[in-house]
Amino acid sequence: MEDKICEDCVYWDPNAAVHNDCGVCNRYPPQIATIDSEGMGKGFRPMTKSLESCGEFKKAKASNATATGY
Repeated sequence: MEDKICEDCVYWDPNAAVHNDCGVCNRYPPQIATIDSEGMGKGFRPMTKSLESCGEFKKAKASNATATGY
């Protein structure tokens, strides 16, 4: 059985994180985390480690090192 891990998922972007072995999941739109003093929302996407997994996995056609995430 093939592992369904983030680094092999079409939604995962390893270039969006600042930590080694981490990336950002782009499966859903950014979530509002805070609202600044001007009333503007600050959003984020979840950061995950490359070997994590979830129920939304979709196999990437190319290596995520060169893929755009979609």
